[in-house]
Amino acid sequence: MAKSNRRKKQDRARADAKQALERRRRDRVEQDQLAQRRLELIRDPATPADELAGLLDEHYEGKAIDGDLVASLLAAGAEPERLEEASRLLWSDDSLTAITFAAGVARATGDAGAERTFLDKAIAVSDPASRPVGDGTGDADGDGPGARLGVTRFLLDLGYHAEAAEHLEALVRDWPQDEDATEQYGTVIERIYESADGSADGEADGAPGSATPGSAAHGSAAHGSAAHGGATPDGAPDEATLADAGDEPDRDHAALARFRDRSGLLALYDALGKYLAGTEHGKHLQATLDHHRKAVLDMGWPEGEAQGFGEFAEELALLGTADNDDPAANPMAAFAAGPSVTPELAVRATDWYEHIRYGLWRVEDPVPSPGVWCTDIVSAARRYVQFPAEKVGRLPRYAVWMGGLLPVDGIWRITGRGVWLSPREADAAAEFIDRAGDELARAVTGTVARGLTDDHPEKIRFASAGPRGVQAVFDSAFEPKTASLSSRVINALATRIAADVYAYRRSEARAKHVAVTGFDERMPALRGRTIRQAVRGMPEDQMRVEALLREWEYQSDLLGAAGRQPIDTAALRAGLGLPSDLSDLDD
Repeated sequence: MAKSNRRKKQDRARADAKQALERRRRDRVEQDQLAQRRLELIRDPATPADELAGLLDEHYEGKAIDGDLVASLLAAGAEPERLEEASRLLWSDDSLTAITFAAGVARATGDAGAERTFLDKAIAVSDPASRPVGDGTGDADGDGPGARLGVTRFLLDLGYHAEAAEHLEALVRDWPQDEDATEQYGTVIERIYESADGSADGEADGAPGSATPGSAAHGSAAHGSAAHGGATPDGAPDEATLADAGDEPDRDHAALARFRDRSGLLALYDALGKYLAGTEHGKHLQATLDHHRKAVLDMGWPEGEAQGFGEFAEELALLGTADNDDPAANPMAAFAAGPSVTPELAVRATDWYEHIRYGLWRVEDPVPSPGVWCTDIVSAARRYVQFPAEKVGRLPRYAVWMGGLLPVDGIWRITGRGVWLSPREADAAAEFIDRAGDELARAVTGTVARGLTDDHPEKIRFASAGPRGVQAVFDSAFEPKTASLSSRVINALATRIAADVYAYRRSEARAKHVAVTGFDERMPALRGRTIRQAVRGMPEDQMRVEALLREWEYQSDLLGAAGRQPIDTAALRAGLGLPSDLSDLDD
């Protein structure tokens, strides 16, 4: 039977799409090969200076060069005179490639004054205020923070850590969701911490604002705002501040002190509590706290845990139930719009309701340095986060924080309210959130009638959840709009999840789930397979084994902290022929 015209059109469309995909693949391969060839010529000491200048301009396209480029060229045998000539030929007042290459050459030839001049020029040319911006991501309709991020990476590579930190804080204030800015900032703070002397470590216990915020409806003890020295009206450090900051160790210590200082967040809590007292918003928040506290007390929870649960529910309600910027339904928006609220506090409140991200934040390393890297196992977003000391004192491996992260004055911090989850609990919660998000999407498109509420009837599957925490490192981070929606879903479901987690911890099922079993016992967490079978199975089966081992490692750390015999997870891994990480898992 002859094909219909419709079928023929479909076949042609599929063939055209396949050919287009193949062309794009070939183009990418060709571009990669050209880039590799350019780098080979750039690093070749025999490349003439005029050709080197052209290659640099073509390869970096006006952006900042890598900080170690000039040093690597000299190590490969390049003559300093040839690099100076290439720099002269490359020069352009508005090209960051030319300016940063000149700075690198000046540094390599020992001309500190010229290096500083070129660095200052690179900072001026990359000023985001003088460049077009797009939709807030920095990449869509203009350069946004992209040029400045190239320069901060250059500063970081050259070892100007404190200076890079100052500029990165300003960038995160303006583009808090920019992944590169937050990644660079975490890296630079870690490097400062690693190079700081013992006096920096001593500041941790006495860091200002290290306490957890009090209840929002009642306020907390008054705290002054963190001092940041001289700054431009948009919060960026002014040139006098950068020039007069003193010795580099002093600037390093100042960067660490700003990172640890939670007084800005505490000042927001304090002012918010005073503002809401006696308002309808305040009454609603207090009622929310009382309702959730009483509900779990009736379930037999201890008083302390019940109070903490109520305060967590109260914080979640700060975003309200309507559009984020509607003061009538959003307590934070109402506070930000208040006539008596200072501009500084209004900005922090606005950052709260516009940029807070609720998630299941898995801690990558339980030892702060001085912050902790966290990955949301739902959205795959990664942040370097400041936690109060009492929240991360003795964390077990692979612990997950269910709560909000908030950019305050250019630094991501936890709000102070949340729940620590084990790897298994977090996997189950992430799967539940995914199902709820899918259901919400179907409801928006009219395919289901059931809405998203705290009474969502689906159960959290603690026994058989997939390995979301293991998988998150392989996933791409959500786009900003999707990440914002994910945060709202978690905000809506967090109290339900927390209540179910506490109930699960008191159940007989949990004891069975966390018990170490033999390698030949079938397990729901492995989809009915044994550990030996799953280890030899598909990549998802292997990730499920890894998730199971991480749960046991988490429990082992808890046992050790309590002075009890820990689980010998290293022997379990060795018995299965598994590494201590995922480097040997099949692709």
